[in-house]
Amino acid sequence: MSYARSLAILFAFAIGGAASVSADEKPVEIPPDQIWSNAAPRSRSLRSLEPELLITRDTPEKIKQYSSPEAIAKAREKAKQSLVIQIEQAMSAKADDEKPPKGFAVRGVGREALRGVHETMVRNKKPENQFASSEDVSIIFLSLPSSVSVSLHRVERDGNVVRVYYFVAHQPRAHISWCLAIISLGKLDAGSYEVRMVRSPIEEHPSPRLRAFVRQDGTRIDPKYDSLFVCRPFRFEVAGG
Repeated sequence: MSYARSLAILFAFAIGGAASVSADEKPVEIPPDQIWSNAAPRSRSLRSLEPELLITRDTPEKIKQYSSPEAIAKAREKAKQSLVIQIEQAMSAKADDEKPPKGFAVRGVGREALRGVHETMVRNKKPENQFASSEDVSIIFLSLPSSVSVSLHRVERDGNVVRVYYFVAHQPRAHISWCLAIISLGKLDAGSYEVRMVRSPIEEHPSPRLRAFVRQDGTRIDPKYDSLFVCRPFRFEVAGG
């Protein structure tokens, strides 16, 4: 982690409020089942996009099937092919980045979108910002590794404006964490789209344990320091056809 970001995180705590946004009309919330993330309480898991490569021993049958040394070794070999694992490794390596990148958009939904994330995060290809109205589009929200907890709250679309709401809080246990979310918007009408990042009040966090910890801790990170670890707003275009 860079010295500047560490210094800000450690010493720039203040009693702070959340950014507020007034909606023009009734925004539409993106359903949680159209979001895949490693840090979003209601969304699907990123690793669920590759069930055949990332084995989860979540049933007695799977525990029995993947308990022998041979089966464990086979599972590890499968995991080496996982795009999610490679993306996780790339995210962890970003701990020394001075500034977070812009969020970005990719083609497709779910696994197809995952391949687009891999192209940008692992292969370092420049994200595309122009798409066709005939194809599905997903947007990517991320936060760099830091000593504070960043998690996705909800996503709302209001016409051509998409607002990504997120939480920022101290962590009950000291460790480094990051957030990555693939958010499917589906097919979009032609036009210019803007994606904004908005801090949500920690009082709205679904975890009673975290809310209680924040109340007891008494300090909050001023929203002006979010730019040290939360991805920046961005725009993309959708053309007809």
